[in-house]
Amino acid sequence: MLDLKLVFLKIFTINVAKIDDTLNDMKEGRNAGCGLNIGVLSGKEDKKTLLKCGDVVINKITDLKNDDMPVFLL
Repeated sequence: MLDLKLVFLKIFTINVAKIDDTLNDMKEGRNAGCGLNIGVLSGKEDKKTLLKCGDVVINKITDLKNDDMPVFLL
C-alpha cells in the first residue's frame, strides 16, 4: 500500500524514511524499497525484532531532531 501512495505522489522510495513501531510496518517499508526504515520502541516490539527489517531503532520518535535528516511527512 505504501508503494502505491508513493507512485501516485511521484516520490522515489529510496528518498523515503519509513518510521514505525511494528515488525509488519518495517516489512512494509523494506518491501516498498524505502531508503531508511526506522523502528521506534514505543510499541510492543523489542529492538532485536525491529532490526530484522529496520535499519536503525530509536527509543521514541522525539529522539529524531530536525538536524538528523530532511523529513517530509505524508
